Amino acid sequence: LAGIPPLVQSLDDDLRLAAVSTLAQFMQVGAGASGLATLCESVPPHIPRLVQCLQQPLVEQRAAMLNLCRELVAHDWGIGLLFSQEKFLPYLLNRQLEGSKQAMELKFAVAERTAAHPAAEQLLGADRLLQIRNYLRTGPFWSGEGTA
Repeated sequence: LAGIPPLVQSLDDDLRLAAVSTLAQFMQVGAGASGLATLCESVPPHIPRLVQCLQQPLVEQRAAMLNLCRELVAHDWGIGLLFSQEKFLPYLLNRQLEGSKQAMELKFAVAERTAAHPAAEQLLGADRLLQIRNYLRTGPFWSGEGTA
């Protein structure tokens, strides 16, 4: 399993999307799955690249990465890794970066799962958690016009 991240990097775009989607589905199985712990240990060095890929112009690529983020934030270590990236929270909270309904809904799902994590306040701090809760309160499609 340790060779999966370099393998994924060497794939063309379509295969990379399939690999990332499969990884997200594998993570949904839960901590009891054989090999999941080993796989999770190989993730940290790739988090900066994951956050960078969230800026890709193709919605399919962003959707695959957002699905993976949604699975990562189910874990203490995943929240820690993602939110340690300076650009992740501003990206997550910025609705203007997304032109597709799918990406907006996926970003919202990442925020929902993050805020619902039992240790969210300890992992994020009160200020960042408040920002996420304000984002959730206004919904995935709020344009900033009128009252929220």
